[in-house]
Amino acid sequence: FVLEGPLRLLLQTVNLELILYLRDGLLLFMVIYQTIDLLSSQWMITYHMALAILVFCISGVASLIYCNVYMLLFGIKVLLPIFAGILYYPILCKKIKTKAHIFRYLLLIVLSGLILEVLISDLPWKALTSNVMNVEIEATRDIQTLLFPRLAGFTRSSFDASIQLLIFGVIILSFFRTSIRWWILAGVGIFLTTTKGIIMSFLVITSTYIFNKINPQSKLTNLSAVIICLLMVLLPSLACFTSEFNEFSSDDSLEIVLYASLFERLFYVWPETFKIILDNGNALLGRGIGGIGQGQFFFEPHLYMPADNLFLLGYAYFGVFFIILLAYLLVKVQRLELVRGSQDYLTFFLILGVLVYGVTSNILENPLLGFFIGYSFKHITSENNQDVIGILKRI
Repeated sequence: FVLEGPLRLLLQTVNLELILYLRDGLLLFMVIYQTIDLLSSQWMITYHMALAILVFCISGVASLIYCNVYMLLFGIKVLLPIFAGILYYPILCKKIKTKAHIFRYLLLIVLSGLILEVLISDLPWKALTSNVMNVEIEATRDIQTLLFPRLAGFTRSSFDASIQLLIFGVIILSFFRTSIRWWILAGVGIFLTTTKGIIMSFLVITSTYIFNKINPQSKLTNLSAVIICLLMVLLPSLACFTSEFNEFSSDDSLEIVLYASLFERLFYVWPETFKIILDNGNALLGRGIGGIGQGQFFFEPHLYMPADNLFLLGYAYFGVFFIILLAYLLVKVQRLELVRGSQDYLTFFLILGVLVYGVTSNILENPLLGFFIGYSFKHITSENNQDVIGILKRI
């Protein structure tokens, strides 16, 4: 991921770019292999696992009813990194602290790519295109907001670069005593990408980190995740009551950069996403797995809507089950002990960053972020699991 831009150019030059798309097959193999390995070594189905399988099956059927099999398969592809994060958590949680120094090198690679793009604006791998299933897609993205370029460096897009810097920075911040200088470096890179959602995540994490440093025993730190989550749910919900869409207009360039995209979400994207879910789905079940977002771009283009909100994406995929899941996770987050150097500490700041970015972004479709969402989910639900099969046998 950190060198995807140059790698895509290299593979495109030798007509081997399709190799990059084999990683989804590799990820699927890894998920299946780890699932079989876990079940064969300790055959047990926990309450959490049983409920997840049930919800997944219900949402899969909903997808077949309201969408099509191709969108279902694409939705499963989107969810694969989350499954991988859940399944590989037992392995990674034992090593992430001792191997955290690796993320410093990864952070430096991403940051150096951004600095290189500042110095040499026309990097050879910018604005590459690929043809997948007779659909031309952006292999790498070259985006500009007014006079402000969206720097990507060595990565595929500015979004990828900013997400990588945030995740690497949070990991370093959680496990190193001298991490503040690395966090500042991550912040510099994030600001260079001009990705507003991740910039907001960086600022919220920074202020929460400082507050926790000053008041380490305060539970108000944990409460910040609840406040952000409520904002993530309420903003698109209230947007349904907004008036008819009018394009944002302003003579101030800074106002356009700061507010135009939020204005579009409030008055168009979020209300239309709700409309698509309710008119072409079910208020209880949503539209099923793959029912909104990038899968529509390929297989349902006449209804395509990016959602641009984690709550809307989850509601489209899983219906009211996602709302219940959010409430459950927030209760678990309140129980995390924010002691620096612990898995709780890392998990909390990962979740906080995800929730802030999730207010205005369709974050599940980013594989790296999806992996660490799965990692965090597994950590906060790993306590007090009970074996369902064992209980049924006793009955």
